[in-house]
Amino acid sequence: MINWLEEARGIAEKLYDIRRDFHRHPETGDEEVRTGNRIAEIMEGLGYTVTRPMGTSVVAELSGGSGKAVGLRADIDALPVTELTGSEFASETPGKMHACGHDMHMTGAIGAAMLLAAHKEELPGTVRFLFQPNEEQDGGAQRMIDAGAAEGLSAVFGAHVDPALPAGVIGIRYGAFYAASATYDIYVHGVGTHAAKPQFGKNPITAGAAIALAIKDLWQSLGDQGVVSVTRFEAGTAYNIIPDDAHLAGTMRIFGLPQRAALAQKLTETAQRVAVEYGCTAEVAIHPTYGGIINTDTETALAEETAIETLGEAGVERIGSTMISEDVGCFIDKCTGSYYHVGAGCELPLHSPRFLPKEEALVPLSAVHAAILWKAMKR
Repeated sequence: MINWLEEARGIAEKLYDIRRDFHRHPETGDEEVRTGNRIAEIMEGLGYTVTRPMGTSVVAELSGGSGKAVGLRADIDALPVTELTGSEFASETPGKMHACGHDMHMTGAIGAAMLLAAHKEELPGTVRFLFQPNEEQDGGAQRMIDAGAAEGLSAVFGAHVDPALPAGVIGIRYGAFYAASATYDIYVHGVGTHAAKPQFGKNPITAGAAIALAIKDLWQSLGDQGVVSVTRFEAGTAYNIIPDDAHLAGTMRIFGLPQRAALAQKLTETAQRVAVEYGCTAEVAIHPTYGGIINTDTETALAEETAIETLGEAGVERIGSTMISEDVGCFIDKCTGSYYHVGAGCELPLHSPRFLPKEEALVPLSAVHAAILWKAMKR
C-alpha cells in the first residue's frame, strides 16, 4: 500500500517553492497567462499530456490501467485585492492577490500530480487535472465543460482552503455544501421634484430605503437556509432635487436551484409591493450565477474514508454548509464528485488582504488528493 503522506513529505520543499511563485505573481480572471503557462510547463515536465481547451485553462492527463477516468479541479485566478500580509513572498503585482487561497489549490493539485506521476507504471486508470480560470468572476467551470474538458470522467474532486480548520485538516460535507447564488438589480421609479416641495413628487429614495428594510426581513425569515443582501444603493444628483429613480443591487444565496427560483420570486414581489406603497414602481432583474455544490454521497464517502486512511481520524472532520458559492459544482453536476475543505491554519477570512494560509497544509492536501484519485480510479 502506498504511503501517500510520507511521499508528500518528501516533496514538501518543492511544493512550497511552487506555491510561493504563484503567490508572488497573481493574475485575475481570464488573465492567468503566466499562471497557465507555468502550470503547463510543470505538468508536461511530469509526463502529463497537456491541452489548453479555452483561454488560460490547463488540462493535464495521465493514463495507466483500464480503471476509471477521474478528475481533480483547481481554480487558478486571484482577486483584485492589495496584499497586506507582509509575507516574504507577497504579491509583486499591485492591486492583485491570492486572497482566496487559489495558490494553495493549484499547488495541492500539482503535488497530487507529482505523487501520481511517481507511480505511473502502476496507475490504475486515467487521471485528469482541470486547472480552471476565472472562478471569482463569471465562472470558468461551465466554459471548460462546454469545451469538452470533463468528457469521459466518472467523478471530479477538489478542495478549498478553510480558515475555520487547523492547517491540513480535511473537512468533509455530504449533500448540500455551497449555496446557489444570484445577483439582482432593483430599479425604483418615482416622480422627481424640488426638494423644497416633496409633496409634489414620489421619492424613490424613500421607497428604496423601505425596500432595503423589507429585504432584511425577507433574509431573516430564511433562518440559516439562505441570505439576501443589499450591497449597493444609488440615487440622486444634487442636494435640492428629489430624483426620478433609485437603484438597489445585491446578492442572494440559498441551497438548491428550485429554492433559488422561489426566493427570486419572493424578492421580486417584495420590492414591487413596497414600491407601490410609496407611490412608486419597481423593476426587478435577477441574474443567476452559480448553482452551488451538492456533493454526491458515494464520492463523498470515498473521500472521507480515504482521507481518514491517509491522515488518521484526527486529520478529518465533518463540517457544515456555507453560503459561499463556487462553480466547481458544474463539474460535480455533470460527472458526480465531492468537494472538501483543507484547513488553512489562518483565522483571517477569505478575501481579506491579510489572508495567508499556512504552507504546511500542502503536504496533507497533496497526499489526500492523490489517495482519493487513486482509489476512485480503482473502483
